[in-house]
Amino acid sequence: MSGNDIPGQSTTPWRHTVQLLSMGIAQILLPGVLYGMFTILTLACFCILSTSDRQGRFAKLLLALTLFALWASTTALVVLNTLFSQYLILRDAYITWSDSSTSAGYDDDEVLRYLHAGVCGGTATLTVNILLGDAIVWWRACVLWRGNWPIRVLCVLLLVATFGTDLLSSISGLSAHCAKLDTRYGSTLTLATHTAMGTVDTCWACYRGDTWRPRATGIGYMYQGFSYGVAATALSLATNVLATALVAYKSWRVALCLNLCAYVGAGLTPTPTFRHALHRRYRAMLRKYVEVG
Repeated sequence: MSGNDIPGQSTTPWRHTVQLLSMGIAQILLPGVLYGMFTILTLACFCILSTSDRQGRFAKLLLALTLFALWASTTALVVLNTLFSQYLILRDAYITWSDSSTSAGYDDDEVLRYLHAGVCGGTATLTVNILLGDAIVWWRACVLWRGNWPIRVLCVLLLVATFGTDLLSSISGLSAHCAKLDTRYGSTLTLATHTAMGTVDTCWACYRGDTWRPRATGIGYMYQGFSYGVAATALSLATNVLATALVAYKSWRVALCLNLCAYVGAGLTPTPTFRHALHRRYRAMLRKYVEVG
């Protein structure tokens, strides 16, 4: 080993760059794979909705539009995440190999602009995804449990709690920091925009004040840094778990009733014709569950 091959000096920049590149590539590849799976499922849902019968056309059209909006917001999120991660890789690699972030070729303002666009856009599209996803899953549960008013009341309460937490966090965050918002966009317009977004995380992620920094504590990127964002995430998870459990329980009850009617009610061995009719009822039930999301 030569005198220049000192592990503590010569390999540290290399290892640091490899770690940064690995994290950046993972942040691009994993969302890309999940986005591909989501796109395939979305196309399958569109095919099923377009080939089913004409009953409930308005509900199917509404569901198709909601799915398209969810897919579009997810696409925007993946694109922004890719650009965000790519710029982080280039920035960190440049700083590592130049050993300074103050060299002539380094533009800190340009770095902050790209980082701000990724943070703001990513958090805003995540907010839209949560809104549409929770609305779809609870609409499915309400359709299957139609006529059951406690389920509908629970649906409304959970949705209001989830987004009410976001709205409360926005108001509390804006009341303390509205004076620091960038005045070149107009304080009234900025206040209305951030309030409409409905989350303090989005507010802080899109904050363009002089003190904004990508590694500042509590910037709210992707619901990180604030307790309100954590609470909204937990409520959204509880909403999805409960609605899915209600749908699964309803499916189990319907399947149980079909089995009882087929094998217990008549007390006879089902004929091929009867078995075929039973299979058609199962397919109709499956189509119904797919159509409601």
